[in-house]
Amino acid sequence: AFGVRSAAASGEVQRQLIFTTDAAEIALNVRPRPRDGSLDLDGQVFPAEDGDPASFSVQLLNGTDEIGMTGTDELGEFGFETVPPGTYQILVGGERVEILISPIELRV
Repeated sequence: AFGVRSAAASGEVQRQLIFTTDAAEIALNVRPRPRDGSLDLDGQVFPAEDGDPASFSVQLLNGTDEIGMTGTDELGEFGFETVPPGTYQILVGGERVEILISPIELRV
């Protein structure tokens, strides 16, 4: 399941997508970068039960191409900068779980 939130502050448009699974809740924030037409994508993984938020890897995929890969910090936070608009999948992997977020269109 997922939901979408939108907020505007100081003329900046930000969208927040929330994905919920049995293993974790994932919040994604999408912010346009007007100066170069790309996007910043950051998020946070909230593991279910007693999972360690710092134990996840996050891959940004465009089809079968890996656009970027990062890990979560001690709060479960991660980020990707200057992402071109397009359709992406996000793969969140942990010690005992892999969560694939279906293709989402990211646009300015």
